[in-house]
Amino acid sequence: MGTYHDLGPLDPAVTAELRARFEAESAAMALPDGRVPCGMKVHVATAVRGRGV
Repeated sequence: MGTYHDLGPLDPAVTAELRARFEAESAAMALPDGRVPCGMKVHVATAVRGRGV
């Protein structure tokens, strides 16, 4: 499962401010090519439906 944040409904000025803040606050972490490393923890679960019980 993941999280998705839909920025579409936001005012364009708000989106621009969020982008500017992200770029400023992540600048120290950026790799030489401009990419920003990202890490996440993933939990995977497997379930088997009942077999006619």
